[in-house]
Amino acid sequence: MSRIIALSYLFAGVMCAGAAHALGAEAWIAKSDDLERHREAFLIAATELVENGTCTPNEFVEHGGWVRSGSFEPRPVYFMYCGGPTVANRLYLDVSTGEVFR
Repeated sequence: MSRIIALSYLFAGVMCAGAAHALGAEAWIAKSDDLERHREAFLIAATELVENGTCTPNEFVEHGGWVRSGSFEPRPVYFMYCGGPTVANRLYLDVSTGEVFR
């Protein structure tokens, strides 16, 4: 097999795996507050948090996805628990900037 064909197969496999991961992420955030308004920001943040090992897909599903926070009004900030349901494990997402913080 030529190197170009082998690289094409490798690239196609990575793209399929990425698409499957993205489809899974849709299920992780399915019960998030204001989902239709912030779907893209929620997907990007959830995928990054799972890929870097900060959160698991099960944590998103168990906690219902991203929840609107009233603590940062008027900023559009949502939170999620990763590592247990305590304030110390709460991660915040500012959907206007994509910033995730504690």
